[in-house]
Amino acid sequence: IAFLQETHLDSHEANKVIAAWKGYGFCSPAVKKKNGVITLISNSLLNGQSPTVSSDSIGRWCFCILQIDNQDYLLANVYAPTLEDSTFFQDLTSELHKFSHLPILAAGDFNIPLDPYLDRSSSCRPAKIKSREVLQTLLRELGLVDIWRIHHPTDRQYTFYS
Repeated sequence: IAFLQETHLDSHEANKVIAAWKGYGFCSPAVKKKNGVITLISNSLLNGQSPTVSSDSIGRWCFCILQIDNQDYLLANVYAPTLEDSTFFQDLTSELHKFSHLPILAAGDFNIPLDPYLDRSSSCRPAKIKSREVLQTLLRELGLVDIWRIHHPTDRQYTFYS
């Protein structure tokens, strides 16, 4: 499974990527070259399934219900806004709660440092962000964890230096 975010690809270009993939893919395409998420799934995981897919209309998230070893899972691919937008996380919470009866595998770029001291390169005290609080509540309510942080509890590594 590959989760791509911030693709900036409209539906035509996103479908070219999906068509080139030797498996199954789905997306929430970018709007005006902003946002965009694509999820790609290997044929070996599909076993002839036609997964149930849903997405938003602005390239922020796409979900898929996929059965693996006789267990249904929700695959959630998310690209969150880079600026403070707690409404996005509240809406995402509402959408994910519709699938709370399933194990959820969420991946993406949430653009929020969950731990403002470990997850930021800057030593400046970060502002209190409402989005962080909403995201932490979402993680707690749905039993989701940051798997990288579990395996690297004190590491300070970044894909973007803030």
